[in-house]
Amino acid sequence: TGFGIRLDVATNSLVSGNQVLGNQKAGLWLSNAPGSRVLANVLQENQGNGILALPLCPNLVVSSNLIQTNLGAGIEVSGDSNLLFSMNTVLAQPTNAAFLASSHDAWIVSNRFADPTGVYNLKIQNIDRPSVLSNMVSNGNNYGVYWNLADGGLMLGNQIVDNTGAGLFLYSADSNRFVSNRLCGSTQPS
Repeated sequence: TGFGIRLDVATNSLVSGNQVLGNQKAGLWLSNAPGSRVLANVLQENQGNGILALPLCPNLVVSSNLIQTNLGAGIEVSGDSNLLFSMNTVLAQPTNAAFLASSHDAWIVSNRFADPTGVYNLKIQNIDRPSVLSNMVSNGNNYGVYWNLADGGLMLGNQIVDNTGAGLFLYSADSNRFVSNRLCGSTQPS
């Protein structure tokens, strides 16, 4: 299949302490894997995303992973609820460091997103009630954080520095709170 690890119809799985390197597709692929925990892995130089979670993975926890230099997004999750991403380091991805879409109740806490060579460090799209807390988002090739069609969210205590373009780009989003963030060093793309 070309995936480093593939979980399909696998409830409450634990993926921990693995080195997932140089696979033909995503390092870790999840589908219909509710309650899964992805902890303390190294995912790098895979030909797809570092972690790709398709719908039917509610209550997913992704924590303390090193994700770098994969050819897709570092972390991409779509169509789920009650997500926790914490203490991950995501570096040098050619698209997005992290892309979360079509979900609700996502917690993105104390991660480091840096040095993407593609579009965004952190892309949040079509999510209800995202909470983005105490992250370091730096050296993006475009916007540090792209917040699109995400409503009822909280962005608190983040460091968003040295991105090309806006540190935070908010588009078509309602009833969000942006409190005590530090945004500096952004430049305008040519």
